[in-house]
Amino acid sequence: MNNLLFNQNFQVTLLKNIETVFNDFISEMREDIESIEAQSLFSETFLQDLNEILCQNDLATYSPMKFYWTTLIDNFVYISQLHQDLSSHINKKSNKVFQKIEEEILDFWNDSDLVNFFKAYQEEGQTIEECSLKSMRILEDHVISFYYLQISTKKQVDFDKAIYLPLENIGDNDHQIYLRENKFFINLPREDFALLSLEQFNLPYRGMEINLDEQTETCKISEVKSSLIFNQFKLIHNINSQNLFSDAFKIIELVSIDLLNTVQNFSETFVLINEPGIVSFSMQGLPAFSSINVFERDFLDLIDDIIHENGHHYLNAILNQEELINEDDEKIYFSPWRQALRPIRGIYHATFTFYFALQIFCQIKKSFLNPDVLAILKKYQESKFSLQKINKRIVEEYEMLGHTRKFIDHAYKKKKITLRGYEVISWIYELIDMCEGEYKQSIIELKEDKSNDIFFNSLNDLNDKIGHYSL
Repeated sequence: MNNLLFNQNFQVTLLKNIETVFNDFISEMREDIESIEAQSLFSETFLQDLNEILCQNDLATYSPMKFYWTTLIDNFVYISQLHQDLSSHINKKSNKVFQKIEEEILDFWNDSDLVNFFKAYQEEGQTIEECSLKSMRILEDHVISFYYLQISTKKQVDFDKAIYLPLENIGDNDHQIYLRENKFFINLPREDFALLSLEQFNLPYRGMEINLDEQTETCKISEVKSSLIFNQFKLIHNINSQNLFSDAFKIIELVSIDLLNTVQNFSETFVLINEPGIVSFSMQGLPAFSSINVFERDFLDLIDDIIHENGHHYLNAILNQEELINEDDEKIYFSPWRQALRPIRGIYHATFTFYFALQIFCQIKKSFLNPDVLAILKKYQESKFSLQKINKRIVEEYEMLGHTRKFIDHAYKKKKITLRGYEVISWIYELIDMCEGEYKQSIIELKEDKSNDIFFNSLNDLNDKIGHYSL
C-alpha cells in the first residue's frame, strides 16, 4: 500500500514522539512541583508521595502503564483547576458561569472510573462541589497506589491504607488484580471489591496486605497465565484462547504484512473479557491495551476486533500529540454504525477505525483461496459461511464509510476538523477508494444467493434513512 498511513518510518516516528510526550510531562511535573504544592486542593500526604515518586528512576523509561499514570495526574490537575474556577465565581453572582463549571465537573466524574462513588455521594444529598472533593481524595490515593503496584520496582511498600481502584482495562477482575506489567495476579479473598484499602505490598514474601472490615488480610500472589504470540503480544486471562489468537494473527500475517506491522507497532496486550453484551474496547489514555470479548464472537469477529481496536490505538497515538479535531458535543452528524446523531469526534473516530475493518476483510477476500488461509478458516466455520460474512462486511463498511465523507467535509468547512486532521483522514479515504473493486465483486457474489435479499433490503433501508438526513 503506497500510503503514509502504512509507512513504517511514519509509525515508528509517531511512537517515538509518544515517548517524548511522556518524558516531557514527567520533566514538567518535576519542574512544577512547587506550583502544584501551592494548590490547596491537594492533600499534604499526596504531595509528599508525589514528590518522592517524581525522584524515582522508574519514570526514566516509557511504557503504556506509565503513560496511563500520567493521564491520571493530568485529570487531577484538570479537575483541580475546575474547582479553582468554581471558587473564583462563588461570590461574584456569575450564576451562568458557575453552573457551567459545575456541569463540567459533573461531566468529568460521569466519564471517570470513579463515577459510582461520585453518584453515591450525590445520593447522600451533598453538593456537586462536595461530591467532587471527596472523589478527589480517592483519586489521590489511586494515583499513588497505582504507581507502586503497577510501575515501581520497589520490592516492599508500606501504605497508610491507600486506596486502589481495580481496573478491568488492564486485566483486573472481581477476584484478582493484575500486577506489575503483566507478571503477577493478586488473589482477593472476596469478589465484591470496588476499592481496595492497601496496607502493605511485599514482593519477596509474595503477598499483599489489605484492610477488610477493619481487619488485615493477606492476599497471595500467583503467576499469570499469559502467553507470547508473535514474540511480543501478551494475552491475559483464559490461556485456552492462545491457539485462537495465534490463528488470528497468522491470518493477518498471511493476508497483509502492512496490517500485521501496524498491529505490532500499536498493540501489546489483549485482556480477554467475558461479559454478555460488552463489546471489545480500548482507552485513549492506555495505549496498546485492548479488551477483547472472545466469548460472544466468532473467529472472523476476533480478527476484526484486533484490527479495529488497533485502529483506535493508532489514532490515539496521533491525537495524544497533535490536534486533529476541534472538540465539541454538537450531535449533528448521523452515524451509519450507531444509526444515531453523533458529534464530529464520533464520526472521525469511526471513519478511521472502521476503515481497518474494511481493509482486513478485503485482504482476506483477496487471499481466500490461499490454502493456508482456507485451512485456518475451516477450523472455525464452514468456508462458505466465511466468504458470505466477508462479502457482507466489505459491502457494509464500504457503504457506511462512503456516507461519512460528506460529514467530514462539512465538519472541516465548519472548522470542527483541523487542517492536519483533514489531511490524516484524507489518507483513509484514499485507501477506501482502493477497495472499490472488492466492494463491487462482493455485491456480485452476494446477489447470486437469494437468501441475501434480506441483507440488501436492510442495507437499502439504512441508505434511505441516511439519504433523508440533511445537515
